[in-house]
Amino acid sequence: FRRLDKYLCGRFNQFSRSHLQKLIKEQGVNVNGHPAKVSHKLNPRDEIDLILPPREIREIIPEDIPLDIIYEDEDIIVINKQANLIVHPARNYKSGTLVNALVYHANKLSTVNADHRPGIVHRLDKNTTGVIIVAKSDHAHWKISRQFADRTTKKRYLAIVHGVPELTADCINLPLGMHTHQREKCAVRADGKEAITFYEVLEEFRGYALVKLSPRTGRTHQQIGRASCRERV
Repeated sequence: FRRLDKYLCGRFNQFSRSHLQKLIKEQGVNVNGHPAKVSHKLNPRDEIDLILPPREIREIIPEDIPLDIIYEDEDIIVINKQANLIVHPARNYKSGTLVNALVYHANKLSTVNADHRPGIVHRLDKNTTGVIIVAKSDHAHWKISRQFADRTTKKRYLAIVHGVPELTADCINLPLGMHTHQREKCAVRADGKEAITFYEVLEEFRGYALVKLSPRTGRTHQQIGRASCRERV
């Protein structure tokens, strides 16, 4: 028999477990017509009533943030994203994001991701620079998303890493999942999702290396990870 909070977490994966536990403690969940505890053990044929809070309305405030636009037409915008720029508003970043700049710049953006991530098809980490494609129409959004899902897009990154990999070129295949203590970070975990990156060392320095990375998957914070390196001193 499963605990109530674990059962709800499996059924409503758009909510975190802590969010659902808080909802239960605030008597927003009834089992067989009565408020239940977080640790309540469910039985077959139990009836669960879940009262969800009203959806938070997230208003995106347009901001005049400079954008390096490489290409733009009626369907897409191709941007060279600068460093120190979050792609979309998040828990600790309500403004100053790429989305705030896009809402200011564009007359329309795709609505596939509702009102909190308009136009966003894929993301780059805050301090990662490079090309990001934004959809202005829903049709373009679905088409580009399909290309990413089918892995027909080719991505290349340049990174300076601490240490020098033992092999000048190799494939890193380590599963990535949510960090056990810091939810905003990812870590190598046995139960994580497959994350594949091919790398090639372009140049070696004193204790560092310039590496070309070619990810085959698009996991959050996917990077060179635990590539075996030797220190040069």
